[in-house]
Amino acid sequence: MDKLQCCPSYLKFFAAMSDPTRQRIAILLHAKPCCVGELTKHFTVSQPTISRHLGLMETAGILHRERRGQQVFYALNTDDLVDCCLSFASKFGNAEEVI
Repeated sequence: MDKLQCCPSYLKFFAAMSDPTRQRIAILLHAKPCCVGELTKHFTVSQPTISRHLGLMETAGILHRERRGQQVFYALNTDDLVDCCLSFASKFGNAEEVI
């Protein structure tokens, strides 16, 4: 891939993480996996709104979910999150190589 092109996964990742609510969700999920109801307690928005945020984050690969009985728990996909950030940061190595 041309170093000047932007990987679609970067676009999804940074679009998902550009929202302050999703940033807070990521911070909460970094501490431990949570279900939607548990996450909702930390916000002033409704449970369906938190669910939509979680869906977008899951699509971007930032988190994954696991069903435990009747509840779904969400966990931060730390390995992929770190890989994406490091991969993106590596694009800013030597500017002469990019140009």
